[in-house]
Amino acid sequence: MIYYFPRSLSEDQNIASAKRPLEVFNFLKGRKNEHDRFIHGNARERYQANLNLIRELRNGFRPDYIYIESFNMPFFLHEIRKGSLFWLSDMWLFVMLKRYNVTFFMFYRDLYWRFPGFEIRGWKGVLKNTFHKIEWSFIAKYVDHILLPTQSIGEYLPPNKKKRLSLIPFHPGLQESTLSKPFTKKERADDCISLLYVGGVLPPFYNLEFALQLVNSSPKLKLTVCCREYEWVEVKDTFQEYSFDQVTIVHKSGPDLEDLYDSHDVFLDLRLTEGYYKHAFPYKYIESISYHLPLVIYSGGSAEQFVSENKFGWVVDDISGAIELFQELDVQDISERQQWIYENKKHVSWTERFKYLETFMK
Repeated sequence: MIYYFPRSLSEDQNIASAKRPLEVFNFLKGRKNEHDRFIHGNARERYQANLNLIRELRNGFRPDYIYIESFNMPFFLHEIRKGSLFWLSDMWLFVMLKRYNVTFFMFYRDLYWRFPGFEIRGWKGVLKNTFHKIEWSFIAKYVDHILLPTQSIGEYLPPNKKKRLSLIPFHPGLQESTLSKPFTKKERADDCISLLYVGGVLPPFYNLEFALQLVNSSPKLKLTVCCREYEWVEVKDTFQEYSFDQVTIVHKSGPDLEDLYDSHDVFLDLRLTEGYYKHAFPYKYIESISYHLPLVIYSGGSAEQFVSENKFGWVVDDISGAIELFQELDVQDISERQQWIYENKKHVSWTERFKYLETFMK
């Protein structure tokens, strides 16, 4: 297997577009398979790794497949803007791999450019879209299996005349280190249910009103919202009609999130399932599962199947359904669901995700 990521891996990167490649790298590296090869870094760093691998190919090395992680920018655009030509060695490697009939898997992250509302205006948008189209030409020519966060997002892929390209839903997995995290029942001073939301708050793509309506409906609910400080400053005045007596606003990221996950009962994400977000799979869902937090989400989105089929939480149709759900749930119900997640989260680990992926090699 060859792991390929055309950027530098960093432990300090907290956004999903950087976390996923790093987690996959750590998982594959941790397998300690002597036949695995890893190519990542800037163009100059990849150049030397590419030359070494091409030399191995010529000497008889035959990998089963190449796994490509994309970034939220078209291939090589960053390096072309800097005037670098080292990225041409990547294309040379891909040609060699195709010559030896190596199977190409590629996780295709950035489909924002295909959705209304995410357009970049002006010449920058034209340039970026042009490179997206060039990137898609590469995919159509080389990639055998394109991996997507959800199956339904495949509807927005550009046309492809090559019928051999298959679409595989490939949501993120749990890090192996989180599988051994023990489940312990929380010590409670009362029967209140603590809800956690981590993410954006800027409309139109995010809307806290549903969460605020829910927590204002019952004295047994408490809500913590973790978001970027500048976003909260921009929107806080729009929620003056709601009581914040049971609401806490915090601004944390990275390792600082661990205490939040550990100290709450449920991850709440009542976002409207429309447009891009109908098809997305938020990375925070997997993070929540790793801390045994059941999810409460709206129906209609692609993540609904993940939550309902795995019994990783509850799916509601609207705000009325959410209010009714928490009228019925108590801390014992939530503790039992947390116990279920603890016992079954191994089924969505990176180990299981790659076992699933490699069935497409047969």
